[in-house]
Amino acid sequence: MSYYVRAFCTDNSRPSVDELEAILKRDNKAAHLVTDDDRKSVSWSQAEFNYKEDNQPIVVEININSGDDSLAAEESQEFFDKIGKPGLSISKRRVLNHLKNTRFIVCCQLLSDIDDDGYHWNGELLNYFVKNHGGMIQADGEGFYDGRKIVVELS
Repeated sequence: MSYYVRAFCTDNSRPSVDELEAILKRDNKAAHLVTDDDRKSVSWSQAEFNYKEDNQPIVVEININSGDDSLAAEESQEFFDKIGKPGLSISKRRVLNHLKNTRFIVCCQLLSDIDDDGYHWNGELLNYFVKNHGGMIQADGEGFYDGRKIVVELS
């Protein structure tokens, strides 16, 4: 069974696979990204993040918001609709505004053999996008996060 965690990013810049791998390798020498895309280009769309030798990789996909018909725009709209009207909730307003301004989404598929190390390294990968590319994390069955705190719950 797969589980998905995303970073909705408002910045237009993206790292290349080589840049992202170098950042992850600073703290995890086993970190390795495998892709069929050009490793030096920021236009990559999918990679497998190998964080530990004996576990399946985390499948990482980047979807660009290139217009209303793009997957990123559709996914942002889907979450926008799930949240609904914010009422007096500042947190909901903040998340809805973030979704409106999303330029790309980093989607991580966590496979069935994910362990504590995998959750940790997935968090490190997504936190890179939070710190450097205006990301906001969303986890399936949980909601949207600000740091370690859920600010908008979604089941």
